[in-house]
Amino acid sequence: MDSLFKRGNWDFKFTIYDLLALSTDDGIMAFVNGSTTVQQLQLDHNRDLQKYLSTLGNDKISNEQVVQNWIDTCAGYAVATYILAIGDRHLENLMVTPDGKMFHIDFGFIFGVNPPNKGVFVPEIRINCPMIDAMGGQQSENYKMMKKKCVDSFLYLRNYRNLLVNTVLLMADAGIPNLPVDKAQERITEMD
Repeated sequence: MDSLFKRGNWDFKFTIYDLLALSTDDGIMAFVNGSTTVQQLQLDHNRDLQKYLSTLGNDKISNEQVVQNWIDTCAGYAVATYILAIGDRHLENLMVTPDGKMFHIDFGFIFGVNPPNKGVFVPEIRINCPMIDAMGGQQSENYKMMKKKCVDSFLYLRNYRNLLVNTVLLMADAGIPNLPVDKAQERITEMD
């Protein structure tokens, strides 16, 4: 999706990290230097992510660029994880880099498959009030811009729904446990 977005002049500043499968059960993931979980940031900063982001500006990156990185990555990952119906999106699976870019880890549950949650509501897009407050709040221009980017980029990706479906279908025989290919095709064709 990052390549498709960039082809359409959408740069959501995704953090692309390398992975190496060593077996069907084990692998290695690249370390993203300086990153921490949204959960830990909320605990450390009394749920005030805006205050945390304001500390990241320095002589190499302005506070405005940090906030813009936050807005762009929140929008991009909201759309990508919604389309792929990524599950298990608790705040320990959302990371933040030292330049304000949010990114996701742990994609063990996709296309609507979620871990057992004992009746807990599972949102389709993982964004909470402190994450919105870091943009300036629900009435801010930044939040309105983030929502517009979500809608516009979703509509843009609709043009590539067949490519997305076919990419997933190519993995059907890869032996990935719990890969719900039928749900993937159903999910992506819902974009019509």
